Amino acid sequence: LHYPSRGGMDSAERAEAVQLKAKQGRLILVHALLHLTTLCIPGNAETILFQELVGGDVVRADRLLAVTMSANAAIEFVLAPTVGRLTDALGRKPFFLGYPTYGVVGWTLMFLFPRNYWVVVIGRTLGWVGVTMGGGTGITSVALSDLLSGAELAKANSEFFAVIGAGVLLGQVIGDNIMIAFGQPRCVYTASASA
Repeated sequence: LHYPSRGGMDSAERAEAVQLKAKQGRLILVHALLHLTTLCIPGNAETILFQELVGGDVVRADRLLAVTMSANAAIEFVLAPTVGRLTDALGRKPFFLGYPTYGVVGWTLMFLFPRNYWVVVIGRTLGWVGVTMGGGTGITSVALSDLLSGAELAKANSEFFAVIGAGVLLGQVIGDNIMIAFGQPRCVYTASASA
């Protein structure tokens, strides 16, 4: 925001600044909704795909899902402090725009090579890291707190929790309908990559 150097802001400028902050806050929430929906699109299909990948063995499929989620958590645990410092120094925008690339790469790899064990492991990990670090709760919360304070921030945070629920719900519904329409569970990765 631009703050005039002489005499501060008049009431019209303050009102305009408040409106701009509100628009920016809504844009951050829309970004989070898109990313959280993208994250949840493959949800139910992954169970089917991972069972196919390991020859129908449910235990191995569950183990693979757990390993990739653990890898994602470990990567985020290691990267989050560094990424946090970088976003403080460089701004949030490069990270909001850059991390989705990892999601696109990860989901596209999984669509193209759904039978290759290591491609699926790496693709799923990249997809989750890209989506969660680029539009997940951490960066969204920080961006909202950069922009808002007090009652405005409290309202935005409550809206953000609603966005999380909507993203999970929309992602599952979209993913299930894609599986039904195309008859191939791997098609959900195309939707996740294109979102």
